[in-house]
Amino acid sequence: MNSTNVSGENRITRKKHKTRIKLLTVATELIARKGFETLTADDIADGADVGRRTFYNYFEGKVDCIIEAVRVRYEAYARAHTEQLSQVLIGSDVDSADVVARMANAMFNSIATDPITEKLTAYPHILNNAITESQRDFLTANIASGVIRGRFQPVASPEIAEPITSWGFIGLVIASIHRQSQVPDGMEWARFVLTMLGLSHHEIDALNIFQEL
Repeated sequence: MNSTNVSGENRITRKKHKTRIKLLTVATELIARKGFETLTADDIADGADVGRRTFYNYFEGKVDCIIEAVRVRYEAYARAHTEQLSQVLIGSDVDSADVVARMANAMFNSIATDPITEKLTAYPHILNNAITESQRDFLTANIASGVIRGRFQPVASPEIAEPITSWGFIGLVIASIHRQSQVPDGMEWARFVLTMLGLSHHEIDALNIFQEL
């Protein structure tokens, strides 16, 4: 393959990526403005200035597009919090439990206070798909480190724990939005995650994040 062909393929790839990002950005903006129920795939395509056929080259339908748009949004939170924690918690003596607690609390607060989340509280399956996909890699890495160090002794297998925590997270997020108790509920969520990882109430209370309250 000559350099001209490679250059052409790269341009096509960049154009496809740009179109996909534009569709996701428009989808997010329209959810915030119109909500989920009245939003259509045609609305998203029109907002991104692409044809209906082009939209379906990227997504199966409205739900697929919205899940991806929200996933990308939530993943950005996860990346930002991971970066922030890496600058604050430095060294081999960092407590894995404190890292997980801070990450769990930060992610809960970001998601539960996000106006897009509020627009989707009647559609927990969409939130669950987006949240699970956006957080799995970040949480798995932190939890695995704690398990290897012997800090965590999970009370259930991953096959059991994952649906419990993912749907529990969604339920608490929705309840928190309705009663506007996101900040205190974020700390309670962190406690729940640590309990699932085998820490006692005494061990949890002794962590820096809870001592700072």
